[in-house]
Amino acid sequence: MAVVVDPKDVKEFLQYAAEENLEAVEVAVVTEEPRLVLNWRGKDIVNISRAFLDTNGAHQETKVVVDIPSQEDDYLKPVKVTDVRGKWLKTLADLNECSQKGLVERFDGSIGAGSVYMPYGGKYQLTETQSMVAKLPVLKGSCDTVTMMSYGFDPYLSSWSPYHGAIYAVTDSVAKIVAAGGDFSKIRFTYQEYFRRMTEDPERWSQPFAALLGAYEAQMGFGLPSIGGKDSMSGTFEHIDVPPTLVSFAVDIAKEKDIITPELKAVGDQLVLFTIKKDEFDLPDYAQVMKLYDTIHALIQACLLYTSPSPRD
Repeated sequence: MAVVVDPKDVKEFLQYAAEENLEAVEVAVVTEEPRLVLNWRGKDIVNISRAFLDTNGAHQETKVVVDIPSQEDDYLKPVKVTDVRGKWLKTLADLNECSQKGLVERFDGSIGAGSVYMPYGGKYQLTETQSMVAKLPVLKGSCDTVTMMSYGFDPYLSSWSPYHGAIYAVTDSVAKIVAAGGDFSKIRFTYQEYFRRMTEDPERWSQPFAALLGAYEAQMGFGLPSIGGKDSMSGTFEHIDVPPTLVSFAVDIAKEKDIITPELKAVGDQLVLFTIKKDEFDLPDYAQVMKLYDTIHALIQACLLYTSPSPRD
């Protein structure tokens, strides 16, 4: 990691780094001349203009042909179930529906002694939590501020429409933060993207183009920014491509007292389903969704509501 500080603060900054047992070395000086100069044993071995570095290499352009999702295969279209038992058994037979507790518990969720809740909760430790919540570490005393993180991604929805997949990945990640007691208006996003290998074929660029448009649409709709991310375009082996993948991670801060868990707390607790409005293209009505999330947050603050997310209902 590189940090730029005022020359008069260098010594103090290095002292702080030493206190945290971090190796820090002054490696460069910022000058007025817009050039990168590296000196080794008294000789300049690199001398490059800043303008060249700003180009990030050769300029490239490509054409994109966007695939329109099929209405016949609409993943968001409600499906009538006539054989409930058969549908139930078929769903349970899906490997994606099996318990992941064995895998999850291979990782110690208590490291640092700051976890507010564990990956599974409830009386039998079988209710899966939908987000991560941990207290901020402090050297002395206690801290009631927590960090929150959740994710959203549905590979089946994204395979049908990368555009819708990205929009609801963002919406899912926001819903899980709200369901845990967070304030959606303070959320920031970071995206993990993974797509098939790109070629000169314009249709190969359809998936990342549509997914990024969807993520941008959701950000503008919620009025919340993305502050980071990581992408890869190498998801191809021979003739096998990965599903178009844009995972939205939502991060937030809150007070420990406002955090709630998803399990039912007592006999007689009621389950309430909140629904969101969608237009003719199955896209969220962001104004209604944000109003709903504000209402849910207010009810949680007043200790009148315990939630479990279901953002696409």
